[in-house]
This record gives sequence, C-alpha cells and structure tokens, in this order.
Amino acid sequence: MRSGSESIQQDGGFTLTELLVVIGIMGVLMGLIFPVLGRARKSAREANCKVQIKQLAIEVKRYENDWRVHPPWLSTLYPNYLSERRLLLCPSDYSRPKGSQGARPDGLPPPFDQFAELDDNKDNSADESVYAGLGRMSPSSEAVSANSLRNPDIEGCSYSYEFACPKCSYWGGDPYPDALGNADGVVSWREVKIYVEQDGYTNAQKARDKDATYGGRVPLIRCFWHSPCFDPNRLHRTRVINYAVGDHNIYISDATKDGWKDNTKNF
Repeated sequence: MRSGSESIQQDGGFTLTELLVVIGIMGVLMGLIFPVLGRARKSAREANCKVQIKQLAIEVKRYENDWRVHPPWLSTLYPNYLSERRLLLCPSDYSRPKGSQGARPDGLPPPFDQFAELDDNKDNSADESVYAGLGRMSPSSEAVSANSLRNPDIEGCSYSYEFACPKCSYWGGDPYPDALGNADGVVSWREVKIYVEQDGYTNAQKARDKDATYGGRVPLIRCFWHSPCFDPNRLHRTRVINYAVGDHNIYISDATKDGWKDNTKNF
C-alpha cells in the first residue's frame, strides 16, 4: 500500500514527455500568434499614417485658402497651422532620428534616389533652387533659396510633399510650366504637378494633352515607408500611400516611376 506522501508527489509532478509536449504546444502557439501581432502592428502604423496624411492635407488647404498659394514645404505649416511636430513623422519611419532620411528610405534604387531636393529635413539639398513667391513665407517677389523657406525648427519629415517649391530635378524639357506659374526662372515641383500632370498643358500657349492629364488624382503627399524595397526588379511589389490633391482620396500605388498613374482604379 502506497503512503499518502508518495501519492501526492506522483499526482503533482510532470514527466519529461509531458513537459516537452507543453513546450512544443507553446512554441506552435507563439509561431501562430507572433506573425498575426506583427501584421496587426503594421496595419495600425499604416492606419495612423493615413490619418496623419489627411491632417497634413487639411492644413495645406487652409494655408492655400489664406495665402492663395501652396505652402513651400510641409514644415512651414508648423506651428501656425500644424500644432504637433509628430504629424510630420510616419509611424513606420525606421530612420534614427525619425525623418532624418527624408521622404524616401536610404538605398531605394533609381529613380527615387535623385529627388533629395524634396527632403524636408535639416540636410535639405535645395539650397541652389530659387523661389520668387507671394504668400506668408515670402511676402515679396524677391528671389530666395528654396531651402530658406523651410522651418528650421523642424529637423525631419517622413513625407514627400509633391507640391513643394524647389526645382524639379527630373524635369528636362521646355520651361513652360514656369511661364504658366510664377515665372521666376525655375521649373518647380509644384509647377510640374499643377500645369503638366494636373492640367495637362504641353506648352505656354496652354495646349493640352488629354492622355497626360491626371486632374485631381495627382498625389499631393506621399509616404514610401511602409514596404521599402531595394531591389529595382521588385518595385512593382512595394506599397506607397498617396493623397490625391483634388479628389481628396487616399490610395495605394507601387514605387515605380509612374506607379501612381497606373493605379487610377483605386479612386
């Protein structure tokens, strides 16, 4: 006959096999849960980014209504239009400090490595661009450097603001967008976006190419931080968040040069 102490000891213990089974089950559960949690965090960051982009777009419109011109940079919205600096930093921006790499992650292949003039951070490269603009940041028609119109209190920004004031580095054709714009001698990003892509003008006489007119679907603000891909053969599988300037919609495109043009079905 077994004593009471022996019975308790045997009933309360675990065999090695039982422990291994429990550990195996826990491993399987963790393997199932962790990817789900990772996807949930990724989705949450993307949702927060979309909210921030919408808020930035609202403040851009407020600035435009007040001064009859787009703001030269997103950073110039702070603090009179934008009260929180964090709205300029995408939750998925992994640079340290956030915003230090600008609008696109370092290492993206061409053509995205050539648009550093749009980086709204303290290392902005648009010093030689000039902007003779009217509005709050430049009350006269005096030419100034595009970089000087940044807000120096903002050290970094994660977003690509496509209607910014610096010279458009990829534009190599006729200077007619500037003639239709402020005629300051610089074909700026905003002039290319407004007169070429949004309105479809092909010359200073305002002839239009209907096939090259994208109207209100032109991106105002873009975020490249949600699925960066450094393989030029896989850019079509990347994920870029865009805010449409006229349609006021958020849509997803890839990171190829004209990817946003190929995703009109998202509107």
